[in-house]
Amino acid sequence: MVLKEEVFRIKNLMGIILENDELNSSSDFFFTRKKETNDYITFENIDRPFNGKIGEKVTLINEKNPDEKYEFTYGVDIMQSTFRKNEAYIKKVKTTNTNTTNFIQNSNFVRDAIEKAFPKGEYDWQEETDEYTKGLRGVYPLSKDDDWSVLNFFDTNPHRKKSLYDLFQNSKESNQKEWLINFFKGDSQELKDLVNKQRNAILKSDKSEVDAMSLITNNYYLNDKKGVRVDRHGGIDGIDNNTDKTYQIKNVESVTENVDTSTGEIYWEVKGKYSRLKDYRLKTNLDNLAYYIPEQKTVYVFGNQNYKVVSTDLAYHYEEPKIYK
Repeated sequence: MVLKEEVFRIKNLMGIILENDELNSSSDFFFTRKKETNDYITFENIDRPFNGKIGEKVTLINEKNPDEKYEFTYGVDIMQSTFRKNEAYIKKVKTTNTNTTNFIQNSNFVRDAIEKAFPKGEYDWQEETDEYTKGLRGVYPLSKDDDWSVLNFFDTNPHRKKSLYDLFQNSKESNQKEWLINFFKGDSQELKDLVNKQRNAILKSDKSEVDAMSLITNNYYLNDKKGVRVDRHGGIDGIDNNTDKTYQIKNVESVTENVDTSTGEIYWEVKGKYSRLKDYRLKTNLDNLAYYIPEQKTVYVFGNQNYKVVSTDLAYHYEEPKIYK
């Protein structure tokens, strides 16, 4: 008798399970093989189609060795394989040099340094409100029409954080936080260069949002101010006023239709340098991901489900997109 049947039999004897159907509604899944690659761990031959609700707690148990158990949150750190219903995959966490952790991985570290460099009372701070997130104003403003500081974007931009870490390494200083605070206060040419790069990236992104939404619909809304909660926390860049559908817009280099040679299944590969691709499936008010290719003046729109983000510059989507030109 296989393990899952034995578990069911014992629970029946104990009066815990009365119907066979209840086994299928359990959050416990049994697998027989685990396969690892450089990027993923795949649990194969799961006893029933592996699927769940975003945020649901699930447990995977090795049917041949019940002491080997894994607990996950569905949609956060484990997903169903698109290619096979009875498989699940988890993306491996890449190890990072602990010396770079503060700069590269910890957004609060950079955000806190900005606040200490430009303390409240001496500088203009936007407190958290129903409309806006907390942030610095007036220092390195985005434009003459928007005084939201460009520095507010450094905490989540991996390229700016990498540049900050490189500058810190070259400084030969030992205290990361103290160096970063002084760097933000210093008004150096290196800081001005980073601010200009970030400002140009923001303005380029703003233009792409207009271009993309103009192709999707003739009646849309875009956030015209920075620091708003719906963008920073909700991932929503634009809204189609005709349908009320929401969009996250990314500049990318290419969207290519491919076929998986082992299964024959079609998928779409999204590539983009500096695109900062992310998994937005937990953003429940975000309906669609819109990938805009400026050179082609083309937008590929995918629903905010059934995709896998491999890196900030690579994602796989498994549902056919809508294409606007």
